[in-house]
Amino acid sequence: MATNFPASLDSLTNPTSSDSLNSPSHSAQHANSNDAIEALQAKVGADSSAVTTSHDYKIADHASRLTTLESAAGPGVVLIASQTGSSVASISFDNCFSSTYDNYRILVHDSLGSNSTPVSFNYRERISSSDVTTATYARAGYFRSSSSATNLYQINLSYAPLGGIADLSSSCVLDVMNPYTSNRSTIYSFTVSWGTVAAEAAWNQFLCPSTSSVDGFTLYPASGTFSGTVSVYGYVKS
Repeated sequence: MATNFPASLDSLTNPTSSDSLNSPSHSAQHANSNDAIEALQAKVGADSSAVTTSHDYKIADHASRLTTLESAAGPGVVLIASQTGSSVASISFDNCFSSTYDNYRILVHDSLGSNSTPVSFNYRERISSSDVTTATYARAGYFRSSSSATNLYQINLSYAPLGGIADLSSSCVLDVMNPYTSNRSTIYSFTVSWGTVAAEAAWNQFLCPSTSSVDGFTLYPASGTFSGTVSVYGYVKS
């Protein structure tokens, strides 16, 4: 009989030790086995099979499609580095910006300052493990406290004041655009802080001064200390 595989499974007859060679037919047994083995090989496929119905072809095709999908889309952001500080004057990151990613997101969460009234929480660029202290930042933003609201435009700042940090609850989100290029990078930030005495929120845009490749940054309160976790993510390139 010819094999039914892969449309359906074969029902093969196994000879017993008392059967003669012609019942069941010895040659038919070999022919049926050969047919079934050949059909099985065709279904599985040889290495690098071009037969689109073979398992080898389908598995390779799916693997290629997954690789392409992951390469094209990937996760939206990738964690690069994270630090947690407890009552520290500052937190610095070195070599977190590179040519691997163009743009970055920095999250400051579970953060508490030592002051009951919010104090300025500041950002400075770093190059080769050193803060750039002679830089001039430009700022455009909106500041809202529990008692007033102010539109802000400032230039020639030696740091980027992101907003406030205080003793009850504070958080900050920063998007840093193209820090590792020779172009001046841009920062977009949103900061909220709640203190025992006052609360405030700030939305900012900063033009950063460095025209060299910036590979790190420092965050610090204008006075006192802060506790919390700072995480740096890279935006996957499209």
